[in-house]
Amino acid sequence: MPLTYREAIMQALVAKLSELGGTVIRNPEDVYEGPYPAFLVYDGEQDADNSNHGLTRYRMTVPVEIIVQSSATDIGTALNAKYGEVVAKLADDPTLGGVAVDLFETSTTNPDIDETRASKRVGTIGIAFAVDYMTETGNPFVG
Repeated sequence: MPLTYREAIMQALVAKLSELGGTVIRNPEDVYEGPYPAFLVYDGEQDADNSNHGLTRYRMTVPVEIIVQSSATDIGTALNAKYGEVVAKLADDPTLGGVAVDLFETSTTNPDIDETRASKRVGTIGIAFAVDYMTETGNPFVG
């Protein structure tokens, strides 16, 4: 089966995040319980613009959730450090090897810290990335 641009983009994002170390899971089915750090990547929604004759421009939103475990005093610092690593890694190549036109951060959620663990707390932060890409109208496939 031919590869769609959406799928090529998702595979490229997972590959880039895998370079950071840790666990990368695409569209997880269950609540994640470790090991840490982890990067959960979700296939997001997209909008299409067909105003250019023969070309369709898409903007796909890709949510990424970062999960870390750290001491009670370091959890915020650990979350912010992983946030920085993710943003920098994806900014290295905003075309994702040529399958996208651009990639950029659009929003970040408030950190969520699990207060029930005394010595090693778990924290999460979410980042939404917009990925712009173009195809010939009616042809979503790469190549």
